[in-house]
Amino acid sequence: MINNFIVVDASVAIKWFIPEPDWENANALLKKIHQDKSSIIVPSLFYYEIGNVLLTKHVTQEDVKHSMNELKNMPIISYEIEATSIPIAYAIAKKYILSFYDAMYLFVMIQRQCPFITADKKLYDKTKKDFPNIQLL
Repeated sequence: MINNFIVVDASVAIKWFIPEPDWENANALLKKIHQDKSSIIVPSLFYYEIGNVLLTKHVTQEDVKHSMNELKNMPIISYEIEATSIPIAYAIAKKYILSFYDAMYLFVMIQRQCPFITADKKLYDKTKKDFPNIQLL
């Protein structure tokens, strides 16, 4: 991994807290990140996405607090979204018919020249040809 960074989107991170399909693979990835002393880098919208996903799950307020405490202790770096990022992410979103959120993860991957792991098969399928750093969990 270049720079020891890895982009992980909310579709992977939520599996660290909620047993969903592929949660074992998500936890194995997290263990490898710790072993490799890598850092997770995410666009700043990552936390909004995690909160939104938690709203759709049957979790308690205590579950949310526990999950956020765990996230706080992980080697996560938030990539601040700036006005100059918007046109590039917009172009990616338009070209691949993605949400702006998904395009921001790709933007961070491009900027940091690092792998991007997602559990979103549609995102992966739409972009894998042009972005060899994207990997499906």
